[in-house]
Amino acid sequence: MFKTLRPWDWLKNAFVLAPATLIVTSWVDPAVASAGLAFAAFCAVASAGYCVNDVIDRQRDRLHPLKRWRPVAAHVLPVWLALLLAVLCYAVAGFLAWRLGRPVADYLVLFAGLNLIYSIALRTVPIVDVLAVAVGYVLRVDAGAAVIGHAPSVWLVICTFLIGLFAALAKRRDDVMATLEEEGDPGRPGYNEGFLNVAVAIFLTALIIAYVMYVTGLALAEKARIEQMHLTVPFVIAAALRYLQVILVDEEPGEPFALLRRDPFMMLMVGGWAGTIGYLIHERSSG
Repeated sequence: MFKTLRPWDWLKNAFVLAPATLIVTSWVDPAVASAGLAFAAFCAVASAGYCVNDVIDRQRDRLHPLKRWRPVAAHVLPVWLALLLAVLCYAVAGFLAWRLGRPVADYLVLFAGLNLIYSIALRTVPIVDVLAVAVGYVLRVDAGAAVIGHAPSVWLVICTFLIGLFAALAKRRDDVMATLEEEGDPGRPGYNEGFLNVAVAIFLTALIIAYVMYVTGLALAEKARIEQMHLTVPFVIAAALRYLQVILVDEEPGEPFALLRRDPFMMLMVGGWAGTIGYLIHERSSG
């Protein structure tokens, strides 16, 4: 059950916390607690989606070199129990949405609906599948902004969309490479190694440019009252270079969030990035 809920993937839901982190000036502000509840609600919906996805894809997963070890596909977790877990997670999310109010609940329902449609239909449609994943990231940020009553910055939305798109393309690349290594043919119709290498490089470059525009713009400094966010740029560039090194030089799997958990250099860069932002936020609060 733990493996099917995939709590290690909850890191993606941290985007819900981004608006509160940038705007709220005190950690005892009620908006911080509300952002935490919204984060928990999105984690519950995401885990419910994983359960449903594993049930729908169980036959296909059994043919995949890596996904065949998922509990439902491997006959370790019964289908009925996976669906029961999904219902319980949706119930938890529904209760939290009721506590948070209509605006956040609307985004949560959209996110849950998108996950279901993705599992049933969109995941098999090339290009549309990665766009749907990227929209899911934007819904997280929109919900986080609704919690604190502030519209998200355009550049924050753009960066979030590009992160989601890059992460989805990187995951597709891992799937294709794993299937090529095991069976000699790509496991994702509509994708191949060459296309995904180019697409990943393009959107990683676009992400870096958008991030630099976001952190150096006057809008962030005025709205969030955080100066010198440009100090985080070297960490982002170093992490991007490390990603390319892993997939092209080391020829290892490069799913971004999995890489964050296993690669010491990536951990160091993320720690430096988060530490720098934390210091700047502290300076804003103390100032």
